[in-house]
Amino acid sequence: MNSEEMIKVLEYLGDKFGMVVDWTNKNALPYAKDLISRIISYKITINIIGIFIWSILCVAGILYALKIRNLCKAAKNGENTGAWYYDKHCECCSDVAMITSCLSILFSILFAIITVCLIINLIQWCVVPELQLWELIKGIN
Repeated sequence: MNSEEMIKVLEYLGDKFGMVVDWTNKNALPYAKDLISRIISYKITINIIGIFIWSILCVAGILYALKIRNLCKAAKNGENTGAWYYDKHCECCSDVAMITSCLSILFSILFAIITVCLIINLIQWCVVPELQLWELIKGIN
């Protein structure tokens, strides 16, 4: 981002907040550059943390569903048939096990979608931070 583009962005930001800044001052431009680099770093860091957290939740949901499936298979073979996840009357997984397993799969799909959105947002902040910053500033009301 060159100086003229940065001044346009900062003037727009100033207009949004009702501030008038004299950008000819030698201290204003370095401060603005520092502020912009901090905003970009913050957004990139938040996206990385979000990707990490949502990925862990996605994997945990899938592992839970697989664990319930394996426990139900083992119970069908006669192992630990008195457990909460097995219904002795119909010799199948209990309703609670099926519902929690299905919910964990649905939430894992949702978490995967959120993770993909965060990855796309991270790529945008890394490749074209000026455009993302401009969109952020335009969104300020």
